[in-house]
Amino acid sequence: MIGALVDTYQGAGEAPLYLRGTKAGEGLTAEMIAVLPKIKAVVGDHPDPMSDPEQNPDRINYKIDKTPVFIITGTSDWEEPENSGWEDFI
Repeated sequence: MIGALVDTYQGAGEAPLYLRGTKAGEGLTAEMIAVLPKIKAVVGDHPDPMSDPEQNPDRINYKIDKTPVFIITGTSDWEEPENSGWEDFI
């Protein structure tokens, strides 16, 4: 989600496109938004499948196409769906 916030941030005074108008986006403070341009990479440890509407409150605006993302999962991770991290970038 942080990667999508970074990649949809359009500049000072604007909320990122991702989560804009959602309940989750209401929790973003001006201080949090001001940090977004400083984020240069993201590490995801056993990420949620972002194609699942129950886990991603803004699937339409979820987009990561600039920020480098490193995904860590385990071959014995039985809680996460198979290939769930991979599908986050399709």
